[in-house]
Amino acid sequence: MTAPEEEAADVMDDLHKSIARLVLDHARREYDESNETWRDIEQKAQGTIAIAGIFLGGGFALVRSFGSLPPCSIAWFALAGAGMLVSIVTAIAALLVRTVVTLETSDHFRERAEALIAASHTPAEFKTRIRELVFDHARNFDAASAEVDAINSKKAGWVGWAQMSLLVAVLLTAVGLLITCLSVAASC
Repeated sequence: MTAPEEEAADVMDDLHKSIARLVLDHARREYDESNETWRDIEQKAQGTIAIAGIFLGGGFALVRSFGSLPPCSIAWFALAGAGMLVSIVTAIAALLVRTVVTLETSDHFRERAEALIAASHTPAEFKTRIRELVFDHARNFDAASAEVDAINSKKAGWVGWAQMSLLVAVLLTAVGLLITCLSVAASC
């Protein structure tokens, strides 16, 4: 090989390495983002449960403090309580959506790399096999990311219903409070 040919081959090798590194880094970053999204959805579900529980407890305390309520207020508070319970149940359902997504363990990856090194007889063969190993590893990240994304979609759906139920329950509570206040003011 001439010097310009060797230089061109070195440039190509560097480009191949850069592309392989880029593909693997992108796949790893996408997997990390999917897991971060999973954690965010979990926190939203937990927060929704906490908020609904606080409103539910506050609603019971409020109803007890009023003593007797107008019948229409009782209906509004009952609907609000049911909405909060639905919110809690659907948020718990979101927390129950779990699947363990596993990536290739570092021991297994190391074994594959060592086998690749032992089986490679020429530099060209080694380059081909290492490229296959890197891209295969990136595909493992992609598959795990897709699985986590599918789980996230289910979890997010449950959390969306939980938050919508909570919003409706809060609005029903506000209407019930308004009716109760107007009723108490009218009786004075």
